[in-house]
Amino acid sequence: MFCSFKNLFLLMLLSFGLTGYSQRELVTCNSDSTDAYISFEDLKDDSNIEWLKEQNTLSNNYFEKLKVFTDHLKEKKKNNNDRYITNISRETITREGHIFYLKSTKENQKVLYYIENKGEKHIKLVDLNDLPFKNKISEGSYLTYYKPSWNGKYVAIAIAFKGKETTTLFVVDVKNKKFINTPIDYVLTGVGGIHWAPDNSGIFYSKINPTSIGTSENNLDTKIFNYNIREKKETEFFSRTNNPVVKMQPENFPIVTVGHPQDTYLVGQVDNSTPNFDAYLLPVHEFIKKDKNAWIPFFTKEEQIKKYYQKGDSLLYLTSNETPNFEIRGVSLKSPNFKEPTIIIKENSKEVIQDFALTKEGLFYVAKINGVISKLYRKYKGKITEIKLPKSAGTIRINGLGHDQSYLSVRLYGWTSKKESYIFDFKNNNLIKEKSIDEQKPVSTPSFLEDLIIEEIEIPSYDGAMVPLSLVYHKDLKKDGTAPVVLEAYGAYGVTWVPSYFYHLLMPVLEGGVYALAHVRGGGSKGRKWYEQGFKKTKSNTWKDVIACSEYLIKEKYTSKQKIALWGGSAGGIATGMAMVERPELYGAAIFDFAVLNPSRFEFGINGPDFAKEFGSVKNPEEKKYLCAMDPFNNLKKGTTYPPTLIHVGMNDNRVSPWQSIKFAAKLKDYNSADNPVLLHTDFESGHGYNEAQSKRDQRYLNAIVFALENTK
Repeated sequence: MFCSFKNLFLLMLLSFGLTGYSQRELVTCNSDSTDAYISFEDLKDDSNIEWLKEQNTLSNNYFEKLKVFTDHLKEKKKNNNDRYITNISRETITREGHIFYLKSTKENQKVLYYIENKGEKHIKLVDLNDLPFKNKISEGSYLTYYKPSWNGKYVAIAIAFKGKETTTLFVVDVKNKKFINTPIDYVLTGVGGIHWAPDNSGIFYSKINPTSIGTSENNLDTKIFNYNIREKKETEFFSRTNNPVVKMQPENFPIVTVGHPQDTYLVGQVDNSTPNFDAYLLPVHEFIKKDKNAWIPFFTKEEQIKKYYQKGDSLLYLTSNETPNFEIRGVSLKSPNFKEPTIIIKENSKEVIQDFALTKEGLFYVAKINGVISKLYRKYKGKITEIKLPKSAGTIRINGLGHDQSYLSVRLYGWTSKKESYIFDFKNNNLIKEKSIDEQKPVSTPSFLEDLIIEEIEIPSYDGAMVPLSLVYHKDLKKDGTAPVVLEAYGAYGVTWVPSYFYHLLMPVLEGGVYALAHVRGGGSKGRKWYEQGFKKTKSNTWKDVIACSEYLIKEKYTSKQKIALWGGSAGGIATGMAMVERPELYGAAIFDFAVLNPSRFEFGINGPDFAKEFGSVKNPEEKKYLCAMDPFNNLKKGTTYPPTLIHVGMNDNRVSPWQSIKFAAKLKDYNSADNPVLLHTDFESGHGYNEAQSKRDQRYLNAIVFALENTK
């Protein structure tokens, strides 16, 4: 095996202290306090890079042998799905009625278009192929984000290069299509996005320190900058170093938000990877005066505020503080008293409030049951009414234009229904279908979806907790234990995995199988308590819920042992990785995308100090126990039969260090007693799965489905 000689050599170096790893970093979960695979953490080592390329060759050869099956699925996708797909996405309407949207080209590029208020003409605004500075934006670049100004006169755009999660930022004058600034590099649009100043004078955005890219300090001391389009000047605005009155740690992510052009305050958030944050206020007149020390402490993460809006002198906010299913409250902005707020929407014991929006004619909010059944409500003149939906929805997304406008966009999603867009009719208190931008190819629903069944059930976990489980399968499925199952789970950060149509997840269904999503503890499907029951000390509930769902599917004869393919990504690698490691006999395959697979070492990699807030720190003896217990890499046992495994890695990943997956793959190859494939595919021009071409993303998903179905026959 590859690792054997290399690991022996490493251990010799360790004994003589000749490696670059400090003894503090070498403290692991193993009794001998060594990590025989630690050398894989050096991603600049030539031998490691060469090994990764060899693994890519093995992976490519494997899928080449399955080309016939892959081509079959591609053709099926083309006939079943692609001809129904519109190439229009990310539609945005401004307060002035202007519409912006992205249109996909055959070259997998996104082009930004614009429709002036009440106009019919679609104006091509930004096409990377037409840029005068095309040498700056070379091959492999994509327009990944845009944000119009409040008045629609300008639009900020972000361009990513070869899958990197940092972007290059430009501001475009809409009327003459001119770029009005020099390129602004190292922007993190994935952290807080871009916000326009209330007076349209410029934008706020987060930047990373370019000297730390690719190191363990990659995400430390990020800063918010303000670019003033009138002065054509960039200024550091909100950061640990620039604002001494603000309490901020190096691992925090500062964010500046502006929710409405009439807001009297800018809000500075001190974010981290956990669901809550501290916040500060800066009066707009102080922003104009450029007083960096005028920030006022506002609320802390203990208030557990998820979302908020300013309305005059009041703050309306969504919170889980002492209300695990969330409620909407209000306080004064001038003298906020969070201990005695006004209750606007009281907590419901049976539904979790997920979102809300303000309009001139009432407050709207979305509530969910088990994270998969959504309802829409309106509160107007003191009365709450449920809005009748044209169809049942797993997910509802709402978006208004502010508390001073009578506008609400409502979009419905489901496992087997494409996005449907509606506008709320305030006169008749109902939803009306929104006119499609793409008149030549309006969104329609493929007929094959009518033959699919959706089951939303709850199953008992090992301790009696009822775990929501979503199942999608064909109406002709026979429950005789022969069907393959693709089972996904995440279970971290209080995230609710919401129903949404995604054809790749229906591929197993169309091949006679079942798609299953386990809404395990650590996520937010059942509110704040559900999250806390899969957090640090209770993290084991997360993967034990996955195992319980697997056993249920076998018991009820949806499938059998060895016919379930686990699929997890990012922090979901803990849930699925530990399920595979603890109960390998249940699974026929496992797939990991950019996954956390060695959490006890996370602190010494990218995003480490921030990660520790959610999962624990090895510097804390008690939390170290939790980390060791939840570590798939640490819990692999030599001589065990593990299922065929496919692992995707992005070398530019600045959220999860690539070596998390690389180490796991290397150890799994050595420890697996069976001759099952362990495929490691490293994309040297990709990050955490964001900012990449759709074609590349499609191929990754396709390979995952092919691998899952091939190994669960």
